[in-house]
Amino acid sequence: MKIYCDNITLSDALGIVSKAVPSKSSVQILECVKLEAKGNKLTISANNLELAIECKIQADV
Repeated sequence: MKIYCDNITLSDALGIVSKAVPSKSSVQILECVKLEAKGNKLTISANNLELAIECKIQADV
């Protein structure tokens, strides 16, 4: 799958979402960022069991 989006918008969204990513966790999956592409939106999300952050940006999928 190929996704095209503005790199500044993507960088800003990753900067926001990364605040919920712990630097070290006993549950390794929590150290990841999830990317989900549907239609013309890219959803970027992260969760550390206390805080969940999700951003949606415009993208061509």
